[in-house]
Amino acid sequence: MRKGSSEWHVLLGLIAVVALAGCESVPDTLQEPPGLLSTAAHIQDARGEPQGDELWLTFDRSVEGADGVRTDVWEVVLGPDYFAVREGDETQLFDFVFDWMIRIDHARGEFLPTSLYGLVAFRDEEVEIRSLISELYGGPEAGSDDVLDQLPIDPFWFESEFGIEVETLAGHDLVYETDGRAVVFRHAGREVARFLPSDKTVPSSMARTFARFVHHSLELHPRIASAMLEQGYFPAELTFFSHKPPVNRSTTRLSLASVETRPAAYPLPRNARGLDRFEENALFQEDAFLARLMPAMVEAVSGTYGVGVPAPEAYVAGMFHAIKGDDYLDAGLLFVELGTMHPSFFANCLEAATAAPNCRVLFAARSVSQGDERFRRLVAALDLDASGKHLEALAMAQRVNLDDTIYRDVADRMIAGFALAALRAPESGRSQSETTSLGRIAESHFERGLLGNPYIPNFYYDIGLYLSIRKQMPSAWLVFHLGRSLPTGPDRSLIDQVGQHEAELRKRHPQFF
Repeated sequence: MRKGSSEWHVLLGLIAVVALAGCESVPDTLQEPPGLLSTAAHIQDARGEPQGDELWLTFDRSVEGADGVRTDVWEVVLGPDYFAVREGDETQLFDFVFDWMIRIDHARGEFLPTSLYGLVAFRDEEVEIRSLISELYGGPEAGSDDVLDQLPIDPFWFESEFGIEVETLAGHDLVYETDGRAVVFRHAGREVARFLPSDKTVPSSMARTFARFVHHSLELHPRIASAMLEQGYFPAELTFFSHKPPVNRSTTRLSLASVETRPAAYPLPRNARGLDRFEENALFQEDAFLARLMPAMVEAVSGTYGVGVPAPEAYVAGMFHAIKGDDYLDAGLLFVELGTMHPSFFANCLEAATAAPNCRVLFAARSVSQGDERFRRLVAALDLDASGKHLEALAMAQRVNLDDTIYRDVADRMIAGFALAALRAPESGRSQSETTSLGRIAESHFERGLLGNPYIPNFYYDIGLYLSIRKQMPSAWLVFHLGRSLPTGPDRSLIDQVGQHEAELRKRHPQFF
């Protein structure tokens, strides 16, 4: 009788205990203190008491758009290595010690931490997509006003929205001039922003924090932001225009009401509920797919899922019993998964070609699996995928009957990976229904495979990529973070690619960090 996918890890651990008593060990866990699963108190304790003062800026804000005029009060707190913006019951706290943006819901008493890299990655990708559209349609001079309303094509507007200037589109018609004390910025002959400096200079100790606030929180073209920051004054008044598709033009006006100096106090309430209690966190539950995976991910990070991280000997024992039971597909899948989970052990056996009992079992599993028709079809699907034939690979793998397979998690990852690769490939006329279908296939197999063995680090990388193509960058970076926080032992070569991407983001867009 086939075991449920989520039961395989316990079964594998029990096999090892019975067949190789005393061989299994659970390594120490690797955490990034504090992690995204930390409590508010832990985060505050890790930071320590902030030194020096912070500035409280209060703005009267009005936003005029197609639906009329909305007015409110904007509170901005500038700290030595953080800033916070409060609107009503919600605060966005930008922490540059941990490179997080923490969303705080004061009414619910909840907070949700997000990697700054995920937010910047979203900006970066959106600008790239919009710039491609702009180039395809011939730039700001092409098309009618109706077309501009829908896209908009003019790079100035999407560069303003996301705070990133595209090098290939440099040279926009942006000029600024003084009008009395105000600095007026014009694009294509029209006024797009107006900055009236106050008599309050930006303290040198707060210059970088204020610049970060401007780049993250104001929809200003990077050139306008830089020119305004060069003035060295807080704005008495700041007006800027934005244009987002479809047909969404608005004017934002900020009027400085007060500037107050207070002792620095990190703005995260110490008793707020975070992702350490994600089941109760309504902010987190907005992402249903990820919410279903979180229990297993959290237990995996702490090393408490099932009986802990499967040791190499557990895989050897599993292969031995699969071979004895003529379950050659299971033997092959365990062989592949051992290579992912414990690459050093795997490589030492195969490269040294030793006669050690464990290694002999590996050789036997490799041999018998090559004679298994279903395993050969999965390998053939991998070859198709590697050659760029992702849909063909997916179709072939889906035809493999896995219903009687106990250790199917690596096969589920393969199938989800083929669907992911097809989603990431150029669309080539793919319909929306086909895209939706690929997404459902990916989610189904990601969920089934990860719940079977959440210690496989490649799951976290692939799921993060899947979330990123759904434009859920904050969720993607949460998954990347969890993958990098897994217990020691699994190979992190794929997860470490995220670190390289983060370094590239920081290098290309230093204004956000």
